Amino acid sequence: MSHLTSASQQYIHVSVLNYPHLSCLLGTVKTVELINQLSVRLSNWGGVRFLSAGDLLIEVKKSLVSESDLSERIVVECSRNVYCLAGEKCILILSVQPAQLKADEDQLLALEAEHSWISQVAPVQYNDIWRGAYKNDMQLGVCFLKQLRDEQLSLALQPIKHTCDPTLELYKEALLRNFECIGDGFSTVTVISALENLGLVRLLDYHVLKCVIKELKHSVADRIGCNISAQSATRDCWWGTILEDLSKNPTLAGRLTIEITETNTIPCTNEAINFLLSLKQLGVKVAIDDFGSGSSSWSLVCAVPVDVIKIDKGYLSAARNSRKSARLLIDFVNTCKYWAAKVVIEGVESQSDLLYLASIQERLWVQGYFIARPSLAYKIGRVDG
Repeated sequence: MSHLTSASQQYIHVSVLNYPHLSCLLGTVKTVELINQLSVRLSNWGGVRFLSAGDLLIEVKKSLVSESDLSERIVVECSRNVYCLAGEKCILILSVQPAQLKADEDQLLALEAEHSWISQVAPVQYNDIWRGAYKNDMQLGVCFLKQLRDEQLSLALQPIKHTCDPTLELYKEALLRNFECIGDGFSTVTVISALENLGLVRLLDYHVLKCVIKELKHSVADRIGCNISAQSATRDCWWGTILEDLSKNPTLAGRLTIEITETNTIPCTNEAINFLLSLKQLGVKVAIDDFGSGSSSWSLVCAVPVDVIKIDKGYLSAARNSRKSARLLIDFVNTCKYWAAKVVIEGVESQSDLLYLASIQERLWVQGYFIARPSLAYKIGRVDG
């Protein structure tokens, strides 16, 4: 099997991951028209070939930009576009990777991608209930993209303090604010859930982390943590410039904490483990957020030497009203301290909460409205790959 790749040519494979979803929602003809719109945008980087339904290949002339950097630039730029068709506003969920072309005896094209695993999107369900839910998620996703484009989203910082010494601060968590999309009832949790259902949460995590790194460069004494979805816990084209930036700034990397949240199932545990280990090699702290609210994080805790475990606020809430739950919280804290040097209790809402936690364990960290309310820090501006 001979390679068709030449010294003067590089190839980028673009796959529309929600092609079957859009076909189910809009029909094949309309979905193909959306793919044609994408191909027009992709032509800014080179010639475009259609390989199959939802798969395209860009033939890019050799330049000073590496294939991985170019992949990141393409996926960021094209993922934040809204594609319109007959009054319908749609989002395309993309996987973009460097590729090599091969030819077999029938001269059919095949792809040899650098990464065989890609982020998965929720499967299609061919019924009206699924179509309605997917359409609602799409509307929230479109609104998110508008807010991102208009720089309407903000990050608020909430400190994590020590139970016995409020002058000690572990770090400040960057919390997303201003998700006021369609009206009342659409909270940040609702929108993030929609983005995870769509597979678009990668774009959100990318912009949040870029902004946090920018803030760490500006405020050289701060330590900041931020959440990323379990869907983002994989090394692919989204992470190229971020990892390069962190490798060049080890002091900055040491002041950054990445929190993996359990709101979404980890698509590939091995990929997530390797990703977190690569972050730790750069000096980044790793935290597991909302620990105990699901089951997927146990595999990460067992395989990765995490720095921080943040116990879900539900445990403290239950302990307020039940001796059995209070005993469970104490046992859970002791278990977590075996796996991580720092344990944080979330949801501290009163002086009695704080005194209770200080009484059960001297070396605990706490977070909640009683400790400090989040304070708006900065807007999430447009960033480029």
